[in-house]
Amino acid sequence: MIRVLCLLLFSTLPAPAAVILTLSPSAEVISNGLVTFSGTIQNTGPSAAFLNDITLLLNPPGGTYLTSNQNFFFFNVPGVLLNNETYTGPIFQFVAAPNTPIGVYTGSVSLIGGDDEFAVNTLASANLIVGVPEPSTGWLLLGACCALRLRWRRR
Repeated sequence: MIRVLCLLLFSTLPAPAAVILTLSPSAEVISNGLVTFSGTIQNTGPSAAFLNDITLLLNPPGGTYLTSNQNFFFFNVPGVLLNNETYTGPIFQFVAAPNTPIGVYTGSVSLIGGDDEFAVNTLASANLIVGVPEPSTGWLLLGACCALRLRWRRR
């Protein structure tokens, strides 16, 4: 009798959310030090998935120079994905310090949530790569374009 009661109790619990996180291969770098990651979040589970938080971890020395903008996630990503619903768009953002050394920074991102607004389960994770280009490269490109424009204009 106890086995049947336990079986009935556990069979009525909702199925856990199944969420897939796919990040775009490259981040969108904006001129004033903002690095925006876009991607797709898909709920493949049978019930709604609450997206309650995001965890961004950068491997050293990334955390010294890149700061996550937690509010960006809450302003852009819906709080709930119904079953078979997909969100595609900007997901999270980093702010690069002006003294950030040139290089490639790696880390991971995890979506936190579950079956209700209080759940703190890791729903999905993905690795991320942030490339910080040489600051003078943009100025060199701009200067070359201006020089070509002036040369073309004189002809």
